Amino acid sequence: YILGRHYQRGEYVERDEKKASSIFVDLAEQGHWGSKGRCHEYGYQPYLKSIDKAVECYRKGVEEGDEVSLTGLGVCYANGTGVKRDRKKAVALYSQAADKGYAVAVSNLGYCYQNGKGVKVDEKKAAALYGEAAERGYAVAISNLGYCYQNGKGVDKDREKAIECYKKSADLGEVRFAMTNLKRMGIGYTPSLAKQEKEVPAREGEKEREKSQNEGGTRVPVSSNMEDWTVEEVAAFVFNMGLGPKSSEIAAKFGEAIVNGKELVSYSNTDDVLEEVDIPK
Repeated sequence: YILGRHYQRGEYVERDEKKASSIFVDLAEQGHWGSKGRCHEYGYQPYLKSIDKAVECYRKGVEEGDEVSLTGLGVCYANGTGVKRDRKKAVALYSQAADKGYAVAVSNLGYCYQNGKGVKVDEKKAAALYGEAAERGYAVAISNLGYCYQNGKGVDKDREKAIECYKKSADLGEVRFAMTNLKRMGIGYTPSLAKQEKEVPAREGEKEREKSQNEGGTRVPVSSNMEDWTVEEVAAFVFNMGLGPKSSEIAAKFGEAIVNGKELVSYSNTDDVLEEVDIPK
């Protein structure tokens, strides 16, 4: 499953949606609930695209203690997708999956502590969780750890460590955020495609879980750290979210340069943006 996830996200390997869907469907046919939920979320044939069916699958997987399903259902609660938004439930589910050593859940939990989503803000714990997930090779966590080092969030400020994290994350395929921050730091860098195409090394404790690892949702709550972005940059980000007709309306609100009385904003994902600027889903 890890390989399918990498193909879907373009981490370690060149992005290939067909290969990813083939892996997910094969695992779903073998009875893995997390994979079935994933297939329903994305509508991978022969599975009907349905968030309700995805949630149902994740719930069944949770009953079996599946890390992917725990995280997938956590994402649904975090974003209010297919269920009523409940960030405390999301934290509880992430915690269970994190206890099983699932890197994506560990990173998601770090995001919750960094941004006070369902728990009190604890930047030190957030940085520690990002570090734990980074050690397992999760590119998003590596990038977020770089942000912590860059800005002294939960760790001592360390420019060199931040640069190292951003470069590594970009090499693994988490390019946009890492490269944006490197550029802001005045660092020119070209991600190594060769590194992305290397075979993914087996990490301790993951061989047996290889068929059951997935970020669980279409919008993993990964910190995009927009508090450092200008209004114009956020507006550009909005246009890239694929919201269709809503894009112009949302971007126009950002263009007014006032969101909650601030000219700089901090959002983590599409749903947070919609909620903050009062745009119905």
